[in-house]
Amino acid sequence: MSPSIYLINPKTDFPVYYGAEIFQRLGLPPAAFVADLSITTVAATVPADFSVTLCDESIAPVDLGHPAQYVGITGKTSQRRRMLALADEFRRRGKTVLLGGPYATLSADDVRDHCDILVRGEIESVADQLFDDLRAGDFAAEYVGGAVDLAQTPAPRWDLYPTDRALQGCMQTSRGCPFNCEFCDTIQYVGRHQRHKPIDAVIAELDSLYALGFRTVFLADDNFTAHRPKAKALLAALRDWNDRMPQGRVRFSTQLSIDAANHTDVVDLCAAAGLSEAFV
Repeated sequence: MSPSIYLINPKTDFPVYYGAEIFQRLGLPPAAFVADLSITTVAATVPADFSVTLCDESIAPVDLGHPAQYVGITGKTSQRRRMLALADEFRRRGKTVLLGGPYATLSADDVRDHCDILVRGEIESVADQLFDDLRAGDFAAEYVGGAVDLAQTPAPRWDLYPTDRALQGCMQTSRGCPFNCEFCDTIQYVGRHQRHKPIDAVIAELDSLYALGFRTVFLADDNFTAHRPKAKALLAALRDWNDRMPQGRVRFSTQLSIDAANHTDVVDLCAAAGLSEAFV
């Protein structure tokens, strides 16, 4: 029997303004404002001989009786309590539990006692060893990934995700931020050296999201415009891509630092590319 893994993005511990609870309060079917990039990215690192199932708990309930051999749970600080509760319950049921993602990476001491395997950092750099070990049933208690070359990262497995229940697509074109803001954990998690995905890979992912019907896409970069030359080159490519889309343009949103406003050429390119909303 092939090895199997169940990957879970837990619900948040408290209601937030962009959460799925809005749909529930309106009496609508569960939905996500933004399709989850975390479990689809992890799924892309899983070898072909594994059976993979995804669960975004903002869309569907977690199946505590899932037959998978391994259960992988990711999460941010806002998901901490639910993440650990699910880990404890699956372990009680005899499953081998992996915990990873931002919270597990930055608060390792808080999660070690709740999992069999702790995955810290970026999974792509340790995925081969991790899944070889899972296949053999002989794994370490902890795997620590380093900064990866985004040119080598696989495209997210949107084919495994209920994209019809998400209002916005999601993709990442870079990781890292050069700034040292005291309130932000980005540099502790992915570093201050910003790494960029090749433009052709970005366009290929956008083509996939467009084919799935998404006309709004969140660019989940830590600071989209931090590297001006690369940002300008990508924005020009997004503008040209958007101009040739046969069934309407895509509207983008992202995260950036306020200093981008000092560069009118960057701001003009943002507008031309279809970037209409930014979290500062």
